[in-house]
Amino acid sequence: FLMLRMAEAFVAMAEEDDDQAIRLLGFVLEADCELSEQLTVLAHFWRGRAHRKKGEYEKAYSDITAAREQAGRLGLRKLAAAIQIQEAWCIFQSGDPKGAWKLLDEAERELKTTDDDLSLGNIYSARGRVVRRTGEYAESLAYYRQAVAIFHRRNPDHRNLARTLVNAAYVKRLLALYLHKRLEGRDRKSTRL
Repeated sequence: FLMLRMAEAFVAMAEEDDDQAIRLLGFVLEADCELSEQLTVLAHFWRGRAHRKKGEYEKAYSDITAAREQAGRLGLRKLAAAIQIQEAWCIFQSGDPKGAWKLLDEAERELKTTDDDLSLGNIYSARGRVVRRTGEYAESLAYYRQAVAIFHRRNPDHRNLARTLVNAAYVKRLLALYLHKRLEGRDRKSTRL
């Protein structure tokens, strides 16, 4: 019965019904004595992702850290590292870019020898967002380029690739606006002379 509820939650997430997914996974987690520890990790992780998609970062952080800690206790180091990427994102959104960066570095060290292109691409895409917030647009674009190359290896039609391309385009727009303002300022100076 609980496995059916988990499957329904995953369908709800695929259909962008995060509230339903949260309700279903909450029900599953309340009965966790009936679940294997690995399924509890997944239930916490996916409920955390649903909260994150809704912008509920504190709730997301609680579930995601519970999933990462339990995965670590079970010796599932690669899974814990993949979960840590989501944890880093929550920390970044709460205003701690240095803490997020540290978690991304740790996750990359664990995952760099794997073929988990989705997680590795997410690391570089997240770094692009972190750096973008500091105003270092050229560096941000470099991280997005790396993410695009990694995502493209996995699947050239993957939604994370599309999201990263949109983020890169936004940074290019910011760069164009910055350059336009600088050129406009030069033109004003030259007409005054």
